[in-house]
Amino acid sequence: GEETTSLHVVGIQDGREGSKYEGQIGALICESEDGELMVNVGSGLTDEDRLRTDFIGKIIDVIYNAKIKSKGSDTWSLFLPRYLEVRSDRDTADTIDHIK
Repeated sequence: GEETTSLHVVGIQDGREGSKYEGQIGALICESEDGELMVNVGSGLTDEDRLRTDFIGKIIDVIYNAKIKSKGSDTWSLFLPRYLEVRSDRDTADTIDHIK
């Protein structure tokens, strides 16, 4: 089943050179409120989203299939994360305990 969580956007990963997203947002670098989970979210972004300049510092909702441990890492990540929307009604992200 799919789950949804709210995460902080802490950075932007640029689109790969030579890809259709070059010079745009390739992925949003996101983390949980407690920093225990970090994940890059690129799927689900529209072409319009990829041109936005205001993502950093925002809370976004991400839909995903599972919470996973990255190999050789102490932090959690998400399997198949997809961007849903900016949550203008929230100023804190979920902590790892609230992410299924």
